[in-house]
Amino acid sequence: EKILSFSELIKNKQCKYNKALDKSETLYDFINTHHLGFEVTETTLYLTQSIILMRYSKRVSFGVSLAIEYEELMKAMDASQTAVRKFIKNFQFTLAKQSCEFICSICREIPGQSQLAEILRYLEINDAHKRRVLPCYEATKIILLHMQTSQIPILLVTHKQKNNTTETPKSFLFLFSQKKNEFELCHNNQRISLETSCLIIHGSTQSDSIQSIIKVGLTTVILSNMSKHPQYRAKVPKIMEVREKELIEMQHLAESLGCCIENPTLFFLKHIYSDTLKNELRRVGSYSATLEMA
Repeated sequence: EKILSFSELIKNKQCKYNKALDKSETLYDFINTHHLGFEVTETTLYLTQSIILMRYSKRVSFGVSLAIEYEELMKAMDASQTAVRKFIKNFQFTLAKQSCEFICSICREIPGQSQLAEILRYLEINDAHKRRVLPCYEATKIILLHMQTSQIPILLVTHKQKNNTTETPKSFLFLFSQKKNEFELCHNNQRISLETSCLIIHGSTQSDSIQSIIKVGLTTVILSNMSKHPQYRAKVPKIMEVREKELIEMQHLAESLGCCIENPTLFFLKHIYSDTLKNELRRVGSYSATLEMA
């Protein structure tokens, strides 16, 4: 049988040419046209985006993520820089929104925090990039309260500063004690799985002993640090005045304790994130950090 070319089909009026096909097609259009879309749960989306952003980020001292490795991600996705940047922008926008929703949801579950839970939605604003943000002091406070009931440990990594040099980092594992109402240094006889998820905090110190941090209390050290950080990267909402008294008190405390850039003697927080204990110990092991327990 004779196979007619597309032009012959049009000429014989067996096929009508569609001019709409000449216009540019977005990725969204392409996915819809070819039925390539599929549904995922919010949890799956959150975890996928988090893993991608963490996997393809440049890391400097203290484990701080400096920027996205766009070149490496372009190769992995086999996509253009423009497409990759759009993906990342969308990921960051979605993650920021979901993170704020998560903080608000766990705050409602914490006993005695009904007032904060009520005003929290008014503290949530858009930053300069239109991403949803909450004040870092309030968000950290809620996370720590949630960790107390969930028994999520904290891995504190200290970088001792001495004579303008940084000594070998030391890692200290803390777990919340209901009896003492504070995060305590774990003992050697406590069994904690290396697969356990934990909050990881890197920071510099000029102190010779972890006992100086324990004496003040790890919760106070963390929150006083967070009080000195800019609470927003955008205009501060007027409702923040409701929390201003507590914030100012914590800022003064940070200055006197040595938990800020003006006085970083006790512990100056540099970076905070989450991972499994196993992954973090492997990571800090690359610069010979030691894990110390009581």
